[in-house]
Amino acid sequence: MRLKNFKVQNYKVFEDEFSVELIKQTRKEGNFTILTGKNNMGKSTFLEAINEFFKPNTKPLCIPSDCFNNKSNSIVLKSEMLFNKENDAVLWTLLTNEGLIAENVEGNQMINISKRYSVDKAATFSASFNGSSIQTSLMKTIVKIINDEEPYYIRPNMTTEEINKLINTIYSDAVSASSDKGDGSLDVINRQIKDAIQGLKSDTDQLLSKVEENVSQILNDLFKNQDFKIKIEGIEPSGLSLKDLLKNTDTKITIDSSSKKNMLLSEQGTGVQRMSLIYTIQDIIKQKIGNLGNRMLLIDEPEAFLHPEATRQLSNSLYDIGNKMPIIITTHSPVLINLENDHTVIDIFKIDRNNSDAITLFTSENNQFTADDLQNMKILNYVDSYVNEFFFSDKNIIVEGFTEKLVLKYIQKKFNTPFHIVNANGKSTVGTIMKILNQFGTPYYVLHDTDCNPEHQSVTLKSAKTICNTILSNKTENSKLWVQNFTFEKVFYNSVIPPDKKTSHIYKILDSTEEDNALYNIKQDILQTYNKIFELGIEELESDVINSNVLNISNPDEYDNIFSQYIFD
Repeated sequence: MRLKNFKVQNYKVFEDEFSVELIKQTRKEGNFTILTGKNNMGKSTFLEAINEFFKPNTKPLCIPSDCFNNKSNSIVLKSEMLFNKENDAVLWTLLTNEGLIAENVEGNQMINISKRYSVDKAATFSASFNGSSIQTSLMKTIVKIINDEEPYYIRPNMTTEEINKLINTIYSDAVSASSDKGDGSLDVINRQIKDAIQGLKSDTDQLLSKVEENVSQILNDLFKNQDFKIKIEGIEPSGLSLKDLLKNTDTKITIDSSSKKNMLLSEQGTGVQRMSLIYTIQDIIKQKIGNLGNRMLLIDEPEAFLHPEATRQLSNSLYDIGNKMPIIITTHSPVLINLENDHTVIDIFKIDRNNSDAITLFTSENNQFTADDLQNMKILNYVDSYVNEFFFSDKNIIVEGFTEKLVLKYIQKKFNTPFHIVNANGKSTVGTIMKILNQFGTPYYVLHDTDCNPEHQSVTLKSAKTICNTILSNKTENSKLWVQNFTFEKVFYNSVIPPDKKTSHIYKILDSTEEDNALYNIKQDILQTYNKIFELGIEELESDVINSNVLNISNPDEYDNIFSQYIFD
C-alpha cells in the first residue's frame, strides 16, 4: 500500500485534525515529500505519528500519556492508502472475497484506515472501502498488513536497540526479496531445511558485498583519514524456516576504521550511523537486491550531524531513493530542497497568523513552471543553494543583482535585522523566483532595475519593458514590487559604473563614515530608501523620503509611463 494522505489529531502539538496530502492529484506520482519550516512547528511529530500508525502494538499496549494533547480526547491517526491487485494481492483478495471489489475492477483503489488511542488503553483499528465499513473480523488481517509495512524510520539520536531493529528489518527484507527470486513460493521455502536457508543467506551476503564496497567508499570520501570498511552480516539462523530466519536473525553492521576494528554501527558517531543506513538502503535498491517491500523511508532531519559537503552528496542520494520508493523527510537545510525535481512534494509548516496556537500548511500544488523557469532553477541551485532559505524566513527580499545584495547584507549585519535575500543574478530569473514563492503563499518584496537607458535603441528598450511586465504578471497580493530607474548606479550615483568596478565602489560607499562626505550622503540615501521600501523598521534609518527614481509598481501603466518617453515606434 502507498500512503496518499495522513491525518493526525490530539497527538502532541496537533490538537485539531492536521492533514498532509503526500501524493498530489495535480502532479506526477509523488515519491519524495519534504516537510520543512521553522523549529517547533510539528514536522518531526508528524513523521513520528506516521511511524506510530504503522508500528505493531507491543507491551505496554497503551501509548504514553504525554502523547495526548488533551487526555480527555482520543488520539486519532487516519490514513488514505492506495493499493492495487499486483502489489497488494492479500488485501485485494480479502476485499474481493467480501464482495467489496468486483472481478472486472483494475488499477489503484483507496482504503481508509484509522488507528485510535485512549488514555491507558490499547489502540483500536477501523477501516472503510468505498464508503462501506469493513467488518471487525477482518481487521486483524488488515492490521497485520499495516504492521508488515512499518516504515524504515531514521531519526537523530537513535538508541542502539532502534538501530539494530532497523538493520534487522533491512536485511530481512533483502532476504525475503531473494526468496521471491527462487521458486516464488514463500510457503515452500518455509518448509525447506536449514541448509537451504543458509544457502539463501549466503547468496544475499554475496550480493550485499557490493553494497559494502560502495558504502565504504562513500564514507571514506566524506570522512577523510578514517579508512572505514563497512560490513553487513547476518548471524546464523536459529530456526529451520525462512519465517524463523526473518524473526530471529540477529543482523549487524560493523565498520573497520583506522582507529578500531569491527566496531558496531551503533557505536559510531551519529553522522556515520545515519549516512551508513541511508546509503545502504540506496545501494540495495541500486543493486536490485530487492524492492524492500512496500515500506516507506522516514528520515527526521537527515542533515543533522553532517558537514556541508556530506549534506550536498546526501541530497542527491535522497532524490535517487525517491525515484524508487516513497520517502518523507523533515529538514531545516535549504541544500536538501530541490525545486526543479518533479516527483517532489514540499510542505511548509507555519503558525496560523490569525491563531498563534494553530499550525497551518502551505504546500506545493500544480506547478506552473515553464521550460525556462526550470532552467533558471537549475542555475540558481548551482549558483546559490541557499536561495531556498525563504522556507524559514518571515521576510523575503528578491533583488536583481549582487550590488543590492551587498547593501542588504550590510544592513543585516549593521542593524541586526532578520530577513532573507534572494539574489536572482539577473532580471530574467526574477519571475521564476516569484513563481516559487507564490507556490507557498510566501510574502515577499521585489527590487529590480528597469534598464530604461535613454541611450539604448528602441528594440532593446522594448525587450527590457517586456521582461518588466513579465515580472509584474507574477505579482500577487502577498508581494510588493519596486524598481530602480534605470539602474542602481544611475539612481544613487547618477553615473554608469563599469561592471568590474561596481563591487569596489559600493564597498567604498558603505565604508564611509564622515557625515559631510559625498559618499556618506549617498550611503544614507541608499539605506533610508531600502529601509522604507522593504519596511525594515530600523529607527536609525527612519525617513519619509524615498529616492525619486525608486518607484512602486502595481500595474502595467506605470511601466508605460517610464518607457514611453524613450520608445518610439
